[in-house]
Amino acid sequence: MTAEGKQKRLLLAAALLLLAGGGTGGFFLGKAQTLKQQQQIIDVQDCTTIYGEITQIGGDAITVEGLPVNDINGRGAFFFTVSHDTPITWRSTAVAASALQQGNTIAVTYTGEVLESNPAQLCHVVKLEVLDDTIG
Repeated sequence: MTAEGKQKRLLLAAALLLLAGGGTGGFFLGKAQTLKQQQQIIDVQDCTTIYGEITQIGGDAITVEGLPVNDINGRGAFFFTVSHDTPITWRSTAVAASALQQGNTIAVTYTGEVLESNPAQLCHVVKLEVLDDTIG
């Protein structure tokens, strides 16, 4: 076999190895993404949404008073914090937490524990949606 033939075989083997490695990496990356999406679906199914009026805002801490449209467990005062990762929307458009104001009517979607304090504390807020006609 000539040197040129060996070089072609070596390049072909390297290309096949690269292709196999890329396919394997893509498989595991896709699998990880699918598992992440499935986890989000499970989390959404375990969520509760309450409707309330913001009574107090201080930094990332918000207190709301539950509206009468909620069931009995959602009619009191609730305290929670929002992080930079907490999605906040108004009419399906993302808004900054700084746009929230006292008096806004919001939908608070949360999961996990509710600490029985006064006001009750929501431990993990998944998202906020501003329900008012205008914001800011």
